[in-house]
Amino acid sequence: LFLKGKDPSSILSEGEQKVIALADFIAESTITTINKGIVFDDPVTSLDHKRKETIAKRLVEISNSKQVIIFTHDIAFVKYLEIYSKNKFGTDKNKVCVHTIVNRDKNCIGFVELISTPIKDSAYTTSHIPKQYLAKAKKESDRDFAQSLIRSGFSSLRSCYEAIVVTKIFAGAVQRYIEEVKVSRIKEIKYDIDICNRISENHSQIHKLIEAHLPIDELNIHFTNEKLEEAITEFENILNEIDKI
Repeated sequence: LFLKGKDPSSILSEGEQKVIALADFIAESTITTINKGIVFDDPVTSLDHKRKETIAKRLVEISNSKQVIIFTHDIAFVKYLEIYSKNKFGTDKNKVCVHTIVNRDKNCIGFVELISTPIKDSAYTTSHIPKQYLAKAKKESDRDFAQSLIRSGFSSLRSCYEAIVVTKIFAGAVQRYIEEVKVSRIKEIKYDIDICNRISENHSQIHKLIEAHLPIDELNIHFTNEKLEEAITEFENILNEIDKI
């Protein structure tokens, strides 16, 4: 392909070239009936959200006639795939499956969680996950790994605060990775300035704690079971107060 006698790379952006290549591949796979399945490895790298959404919609359409397997680390793209898959197939797990590769423990490089989406806002609306890390940390005899578990507990607690802003405070009216605002949900929004300030302060403190670049001993910061337990209790208190509004 040449545009007015020039090489495409001198005219088209990296994203535009990727989209053209993807369109060509999809067209070829559609014409060739012997292809019963297609595998994509991160097809939306370097693309903007609008193109990610368009490609997700197209790949879901293709999956109606042949198997489509997609590997990606792009959370926004996963969200678009889930939205269009749900619109087309509902909750039929025979049509759509999402698996996640995670680092579960110190002895496991990668573990596949079957039927598990990496977008887990709903899973973080309680203190369940931080408590799991706390329980493991209390049983761990290796000090360094115990510290790692507590750090993961604080990290998951940060995610909990982010999740309740979306699901509890804004009642799902505004969601991450989705541009549209669900106006009908604003009637369920729960807003209290004191609670919002506490959420903001606690989230900020946790963020500074787990994102510290210097060794924690140099900063006189120590991850302890007691500190994580106190932070979890404070989160649960905030949840209870939100539910009473």
